[in-house]
Amino acid sequence: MKIYVALLICFFGGAAWVEAQIVPGQSNGSVPAATPAVQVAASNSLSFEAKSVSSGGATKTQNTGTSGLYDLSTSGTQTHQSMIRLEVRVRNFGTTPALAHLDCYFVASALPHGRRYIWNEVARDVAVPASGELPEQIQSTELTQVTEQRFSSSVNMNPVTGGGPTVSQSASRTTTGAKPYGWIVRLTSGDRLLKVQASSSELETIGRDANAISNLKNVRPTGR
Repeated sequence: MKIYVALLICFFGGAAWVEAQIVPGQSNGSVPAATPAVQVAASNSLSFEAKSVSSGGATKTQNTGTSGLYDLSTSGTQTHQSMIRLEVRVRNFGTTPALAHLDCYFVASALPHGRRYIWNEVARDVAVPASGELPEQIQSTELTQVTEQRFSSSVNMNPVTGGGPTVSQSASRTTTGAKPYGWIVRLTSGDRLLKVQASSSELETIGRDANAISNLKNVRPTGR
């Protein structure tokens, strides 16, 4: 239904009648009645590529020792801190912007038994422009690995028999803490899993299973 309204417009030097046509449900002003929603690309237009750019760390060594006429004892401790840095490039092959979610899981191997567990998790929401690419730099927290080495040597004389000296030696090496085992990256949109990439086929299989990931999160590094 159209409505015609007569308006009296005054201006300098006179006045004039103007008929305005109004259509119900539409706005005649400069501000639209509703802002149009931004179109978002379908989730199947998204993908990503991940790679490890570094996995190093710092090492600190401390040595101590004692010695005597017949005895020698030394010990050394080496502390190594390591981390994983990833470069993840999310790509949108669609013609409209796209929204997605990244989950990065960093897996460690506990020492000395090798029990694997997720020691760090990084989650990010990403907005990728149409036909564009979004690079993400993701870094884990540090892991600490401690190695202890001990050595002792002693010379024993037998004053009763007068026999020659005997030498006894012992050495030990123990490693505790944890070291990096690998990583898993998952790209999702809502409840839909779009892609999984990992540092090994074993971890990629785990990354496709939400229950397997949950199990890794619940592992106690010490086994208690």
